[in-house]
This record gives sequence, C-alpha cells and structure tokens, in this order.
Amino acid sequence: MKRIAVVAFAFVLFSTSAIFAGPEVHFFDSDGVKIRYTTQGEGDPVLLIHGFGLSGTIQWRKIAPRLAEKYKVITIDNRGHGGSEKPHDVAMYGTEMIEDQVRLLDHLGIEKAHVMGYSMGGGITIGFLAEHPERIQSAVIGGMGWRSQGEDGGEERLLALADALDRGEGFGLLFEFLASTEATEEQRKASRSMGGLLAAINDQKAMAAVLRGNLTTPPITEAQIKAIDVPMIAIIGSLDPIIESVNAMKAVRPDMPVIEIDDATHSTAYGSSEFIEGALGFIEAHPMAGVTHDPTSGVSH
Repeated sequence: MKRIAVVAFAFVLFSTSAIFAGPEVHFFDSDGVKIRYTTQGEGDPVLLIHGFGLSGTIQWRKIAPRLAEKYKVITIDNRGHGGSEKPHDVAMYGTEMIEDQVRLLDHLGIEKAHVMGYSMGGGITIGFLAEHPERIQSAVIGGMGWRSQGEDGGEERLLALADALDRGEGFGLLFEFLASTEATEEQRKASRSMGGLLAAINDQKAMAAVLRGNLTTPPITEAQIKAIDVPMIAIIGSLDPIIESVNAMKAVRPDMPVIEIDDATHSTAYGSSEFIEGALGFIEAHPMAGVTHDPTSGVSH
C-alpha cells in the first residue's frame, strides 16, 4: 500500500463548452463502487486520469479528440468525481484510486495501455507505475512530481483544505497554494474564479474524503521511483508551484525527460499546445508491439 502523491490538482472553468463531443459513456463496478468512463476512437489504448475536482470529460476536452484520431481513448471519472459514485468513507480512497485504473483495464480486456495523468491524476499515475508497471506502455505525468519521505509535500495544507471542504467552505485554500508569485494578476483572478464553480459541481465531503484517504497511505519510496522500468515523461508549467516536486523526481530519475511550459500555471498547462504536442509525441515514440484487447468484454452502458 503506497501513498498517492497528492500535492495539488488541476482545474478548468466549468461550462457547457467544456464538454467535447464524441465519446461513448459507460459504467462498471469497481469493487463495489460505480465508476463512469468514456471510450472514443480505435487503436492502442490510452487511459487518461484527471485531477482533483474535475472529471475525465472536463479535464481532457482538448487532448482526447486529438488522441482519438490514432488511439482508443479511455477517460475515467475517478471515484468521488464526475459521474462516478462519491462515498464519504476515507477508507474508500487512497490506493483504491490506483486499483480503479487496473480494474477498468481488466473490465475492458486490456492488458497494457499508455497512461496519462494530470495533477492528482499524475499522482495516481506515479502510484500505478510503482505498483503495476507491467500494465503500462508509457506514462505522461502532468502537473505532478514526487518528493522523498520527510520533505514538505503540503500535507498540512491539504488537511486544512479537507477540513474546509467538510465545512462546505469550498476550494479557496487550494487556489491560494496554486497561486504562483510570478503569475499575472489576470491568471490569479482566473484561478480564483473557479472556486465557486467547483464547489457547485462537487460533493465537498467526498472531496475531503479523497484528500484524507490519499494522505493516510504510506509514501512511494525513492527505491520504487528508481525501479520504474517504463518510459515516462513529466510536463509542467513554469509558474506551477508543483515544479519543485518534478525537479525532485528528475534528480532521482535523470533519464526522465521534462517539458517545462513557459508562463503556464497549474490550471492552464494541460490545455496548452505545448502539453498536447509533447504528450502526443511521447506516446507516438513508444508504440506497442501488440496489445490484448477483448472486444467481447462485458461493458455496461
């Protein structure tokens, strides 16, 4: 049991324009929790794992259609989020959020997939790499890195945010953390404006349980990071405070390429052309020799 490296999370302005067209919506049972996911396109599978407070549809609205031109794109709504079930029990989160990814691949009859995660989803991806590397062809880790045990990973800030969410006070503390001192006032204002919208579309007690569940599991060790034998890349905005954890991971894994997007914040990097092209290029550079996909696998709509 390892800690998902939840340090910070990605957000986007929620509106009807944030929903991209085309994917098929499905549900499956993940050890007693109903999980929503979508599929789009054909080819080698790419699993997309979204950040805290979002959904697969919202987070990946720009990159998913691009990927679907060449790949079978799968977006999951992590438990507690989007159209998935939202338990309030802390024990229902933590490493269960990694195992949901494995169970989804099993449900679809997919042996191995490319995996891309952003923010919390990037933390889940790192945990997935550490626990189930045989299921991953390549990994794109966006807006997230790794810190060794004992380093300040923001746990106190996240627990304070969990308490605020439990009280129904919204996401303000999170935006305070994500506000770079180098960001423009316009960028900071845009980030702050999302707080009320996120509070409106989320079950705040479920969000608090997500935070506490992830923070009560043991951390991923330096030895595990060094042992990952899967091609992986990190992509991060230059104005994202999380860049420190990316640099820490790079120090342990100097072979890991990093794309730093100039003047991008945590909430803007993943929608940028630099992120999209960098992720697409990395996936294309690591094609599968073969993949097991059983199209007769049971899928409940």
